[in-house]
Amino acid sequence: MHFGDRRGFSPVKMAAASGLAKLTANLCLFLLAARLLQNKQWLNRLVTVVLLVGLLVSSYGLRQQVDGVEQLATWNDPTSTLAQSTRVYSFLGNPNLLAAYLVPMIGLSLSALLVWRRWWPKLLGATMVIVNLLCLFFTQSRGGWLAVLALGATFLALCYFWWLPRLPKFWQRWSLPLAIAVAVILGGGALITVEPIRLRAMSIFAGREDSSNNFRINVWEGVKAMIRARPIIGIGPGNEAFNQIYPYYMRPRFTALSAYSIYLEILVETGIVGFTCMLWLLAVTLDKGIQLVKRCRQTLAPEGIWIMGALAAIAGLLVHGIVDTVWYRPPVSTLWWLLVAIVAGQWASAQARLETSKEENGAEPHLP
Repeated sequence: MHFGDRRGFSPVKMAAASGLAKLTANLCLFLLAARLLQNKQWLNRLVTVVLLVGLLVSSYGLRQQVDGVEQLATWNDPTSTLAQSTRVYSFLGNPNLLAAYLVPMIGLSLSALLVWRRWWPKLLGATMVIVNLLCLFFTQSRGGWLAVLALGATFLALCYFWWLPRLPKFWQRWSLPLAIAVAVILGGGALITVEPIRLRAMSIFAGREDSSNNFRINVWEGVKAMIRARPIIGIGPGNEAFNQIYPYYMRPRFTALSAYSIYLEILVETGIVGFTCMLWLLAVTLDKGIQLVKRCRQTLAPEGIWIMGALAAIAGLLVHGIVDTVWYRPPVSTLWWLLVAIVAGQWASAQARLETSKEENGAEPHLP
């Protein structure tokens, strides 16, 4: 049974309406957060609360690693050397979900380490970075590890851009190449000497020989058939719509609750129209975020560093989203919209200040 010829915006209208309600709730949360985060004090307070909650979650994950924890599913390839190893999941019930949750925590805790001025807060920030990274490592989530690499590269590039005008000429030329060289040496050393990293990294290139890879590839094949059936506007938003239609396109024995890729999920739910809107949102967010970092760099305003952490976390989630539907779980989707709201709120605040300056000076100010 195929649904490409059904009339209307969705062949499963009630399920799509439920998904639309959830999407609307997320957008309302984003608008509220963007409004609230225009205030610098609320920006610091809210991010601090989020980071403290994240520290609790990651600390419990480390306790699971030390004490052991029941594996709720077959998360490792049964034929792998790591088949019986522990993958922590803290309060979230799934190691891949926990890894996606920790990516924004790592990005914002890196910013906190730079923003917080006194030694005790800086020590807390450093503790958050270390604990979050360790917990993410013990999830053994390959998507999470790739996300951290993307996050680290983005944050490093933004830091270089942030301090470049104030560096001596020698360091302006050599700081970034040296940092890249150190990162490559440390990463290569870890890949060679740490067996879990080596085995999990090599499994990425195992193709269908790895059970997790094989499962995702088969799910993607079914999802592609769904996209071809309704390429323009999709089947309608939400996991309920997906769950009702996917069984008609799935490969035998490969049931799934999602497309295991945010990009395929958006295409199957909202078609080319929704996917284009998503790309537009990302382009605007990244463009405005970089403009804000450039503007804040002139005075070393701490809001710029928070935005750097948010942009780095966004880059990490976009990479993780290639192989998992990380945006579609409430713990992660809430953090995703918080990251976007940080950029949107600070952009609105900057625009308001410029309008005020224009009224006072009679000039036409502009953002750089």
